[in-house]
Order: sequence, then C-alpha cells, then structure tokens
Amino acid sequence: MSTIFGKDRATGRDAQSHTDIIEDMAEQVSVEGNRNGAFEDQDETDLGFDMDIPLGNTSPLEENPSDTTLGSRKRRRNSGDQADMLLKGMEKIAHTLAEGFKEATENLGMHIDRVDREKRIDGMKENLFEELMKLTDLSNEDRIAAYVKMIADESMLIGFYAMPANGKVAVIRKLIG
Repeated sequence: MSTIFGKDRATGRDAQSHTDIIEDMAEQVSVEGNRNGAFEDQDETDLGFDMDIPLGNTSPLEENPSDTTLGSRKRRRNSGDQADMLLKGMEKIAHTLAEGFKEATENLGMHIDRVDREKRIDGMKENLFEELMKLTDLSNEDRIAAYVKMIADESMLIGFYAMPANGKVAVIRKLIG
C-alpha cells in the first residue's frame, strides 16, 4: 500500500497506519488465543500469517526504520531477494522495450520502402512523355494514348521502363490497339 499511496495517508486523532493495524491484530489474536488456551504451545509471535510484508510508511526502496524496532516479530527481507526482483523487473522492461523497438524499426522500414517506391513511380511518371517522345516510330496521337494508359496503371508504367528500347514501340502499339 505504501508503494501505491506513498506519503499520502490519513492523519488526525483516529488515523492508523498499516503497521498499527497489523500490531493490533497480532495482540488481539494473541490475547484471544491465550484466553481460550489455543496458543499455549506456540510462540506468541507466530500468528499463523506471513509477516514478510514490508511495514512502515516508506517506499520499498528506502530503508524501513521499523525493521529494527520489531525485532524477532518480523523477518527482514533479504537484500539479495530485493536485488533479484529488481533485476527481473528491469529485464522485463528491457525486453518489452527491445520488442517495441524491433516492431517500430520494421514498421519504419516498410514505410521508407513505400515512400521510396512512390518517389520512383513519380519520377517515372514525370519522365514518361519524354521517353515516349524518343520513340520516333510513334505518332503524337499514339504517344498520348500510351501516356494516358500508362499513367493510369503503375504496372504498365514499370513494365515500360523495364523493357529494352527495341521492344517498346511494338508493346505500345499492342497496348493502344
């Protein structure tokens, strides 16, 4: 609770911390148990529940002054266990970040490829009429018809640029015919 709420807590005459509540419960169980004879064979500090709960009003990373005052009633958490938990948490965060970076890199790569492709296509479209003008065996009417069809269909445009120069006239005539 102190991890969640930090130093925000109730104050005033009837305010109690979680340390006070646990101590009250321990005393009540001990008194009732002794009254009924139920705990005569047990150590009064063994209440049947785990006391390995960080007590006090500090964060888990700060040293808890109540550790020294509770003595044998509370086991101290091993600093090696805390370091292991911290290390595991940091490893999980690092793994999550690495996966996020990997996904972002893949998405960025796909976006860059798409932008590069669009730039190449735009360059082809800009130069298309000039390329058609180089084909002297075509009339202006044939060039315009080929231009309109290739601008509308990117696969035809790409095919036109990939084709050797000696076959372009025959393909364009087939395309517009």
